[in-house]
Amino acid sequence: MPFSSFTNIECLRVIQEDQSYMYLVKSKHSSCICPSCHTLSHRIHSQYVRSLQDVPAYGKTTYIKIQTRKFFCDDCSCPQAIFTERFTWLGTYQRKTKRLQEMLKSIALSTSCKVASRLSKHLGIVTSHHTLLRLLHKLKLPSYEPPVHIGIDDFAFKKRCRYGTIIINQETRRPIAILNGRDKETVVKWLEQHPTIQTVTRDGSFTYAKAISQALPHAYQITDRWHILKGLFTAIRETLQQSFPSIWRKTEYKNPTTEPLIIRKTDVQRHQYAEQVWQRALEVKEWKEKGKSIAWISRQMHISRNTVYKDLRRKKKEPISRVRLLDPFLNQLRQWNLSGWTTSRMEAELKKIGYTGCRSTLNEAVSRIRHEYRASATTHSLSRASLLWKIWSEKNRNWLDSLPSACLKEFPLIPQLFEVTRKFRNIVSKRSNQGIPGWIETCKMYSFPALDTFITYIEKDLQGVMAACVDPLSNGLSEGHIHRVKMLKRMMYGRASDELLKKRVLIPLL
Repeated sequence: MPFSSFTNIECLRVIQEDQSYMYLVKSKHSSCICPSCHTLSHRIHSQYVRSLQDVPAYGKTTYIKIQTRKFFCDDCSCPQAIFTERFTWLGTYQRKTKRLQEMLKSIALSTSCKVASRLSKHLGIVTSHHTLLRLLHKLKLPSYEPPVHIGIDDFAFKKRCRYGTIIINQETRRPIAILNGRDKETVVKWLEQHPTIQTVTRDGSFTYAKAISQALPHAYQITDRWHILKGLFTAIRETLQQSFPSIWRKTEYKNPTTEPLIIRKTDVQRHQYAEQVWQRALEVKEWKEKGKSIAWISRQMHISRNTVYKDLRRKKKEPISRVRLLDPFLNQLRQWNLSGWTTSRMEAELKKIGYTGCRSTLNEAVSRIRHEYRASATTHSLSRASLLWKIWSEKNRNWLDSLPSACLKEFPLIPQLFEVTRKFRNIVSKRSNQGIPGWIETCKMYSFPALDTFITYIEKDLQGVMAACVDPLSNGLSEGHIHRVKMLKRMMYGRASDELLKKRVLIPLL
């Protein structure tokens, strides 16, 4: 029987339908206690039938019709002459059993009421989202023990319009309060009501720091480590944005040709002809060594005898020497090419210093120079995003050796930023705050504006930062619950009240 846990109940009849069960029951008690004067009464006034809904049985909706009696109160001084029979498993004026209401409360706290209403139908519970909303509004906020270690952070009721403050008990890991505001006066008022607090974790907000110092001067404040590291990361990123391009590129030329070859079509033809003459001279000498006469060689090779005599006198391949108009300006062209000059600009400057050649000769020369430089060029590129990630994530200096020397020479701040980042992260990871004063003095030597702003923040909140480096507590719990608050806001579609949001956040699901 699904309600066998109910005491002193007798089942009279069970009606089974396709999607539901109907149980007709009555009470076994012959008397009842008056709820006003607590007098036991045996006199029955009348009886009626109450229609209830209980938790589903075997996936079907369960209805209960219970014969309920009314009693006379025998105490003449009692203001309630007639009262209705009470049951421990059923509340006054309720149409759902207590265990069904607990189930609905868990479902309603888990998701939005409209979704909970649709889900309940699949579970065999007939209810509307209005009923679930009324159920949530009737819930009372849970009580809590006086906190000792808390975390405090802000969140948005409505972004850029209204903000609130959430307070977490670090020992129970549960939220204990939500304040309507994040101003100093609101926080001070709540903290003064809880003098047992000894430790407070917070983010870098100076408003919270001042409120804690005013309300609880004895409290030990701990700045959240994640926010400290985020501040350093932001300072490094802004420094790179001010000093390093979005994408740095540098082209280096390895062993460039000192005098680029400028070969025109006629030059190629002359070289080919010189090679033909030299091969013919070798053939003439070969025939002569075999004892052939000059006349025979002339007839055999179809050349004149004077040509035969000239070929016999050749000792080597004759070089082709041709004076080029651009030869005196080659070095200047190479420098202008490295500077990114256009050919038109080069031509204008060459004419000023004495060049009398044509544009086609210059075009061919520049094309050949650029081709040779492209063949021997190595282009290095480095993005600001990858450099930022390297500076932040690397643990030793080995990665600096892989950077182009030209980059390190042009931007000496890269190893400086890396040393600043590595030293501070080592201080935080080793849970030792002894190196913070020295680290601050080192950073002041570099004069980076964004980093100076971070140093100013550290100096203003030095006690909280020093505590964060050695104490295991952090504000991570508060951040996690704020993420949960954002999820609940999206789930409620922004149409619910602040009080309902507080109940969803503060009332535990289990």
